[in-house]
Amino acid sequence: MSLPAVSKHLKVLERAGLIAREIDGRLHRCTLNSAGFRGAAAWIDQHQRFWDQHIDALERHVTRPDTRRARAPHKESKKS
Repeated sequence: MSLPAVSKHLKVLERAGLIAREIDGRLHRCTLNSAGFRGAAAWIDQHQRFWDQHIDALERHVTRPDTRRARAPHKESKKS
């Protein structure tokens, strides 16, 4: 990975609040920001619950017996 690519990734993480950067001349020290990760974890948890509920509902819908077909007699077509 090139140095400009690393720098670009670090800037994204810094803007997201996941790292803090301390610059001393050419030396850049990065530290993790635990508060930023807590926010990311809360966002992930919220979306995981949302999708779990919707996927579970879809599974129930797809796997339930179709009561309309069970009540209606099946008509076979006769070919001559």
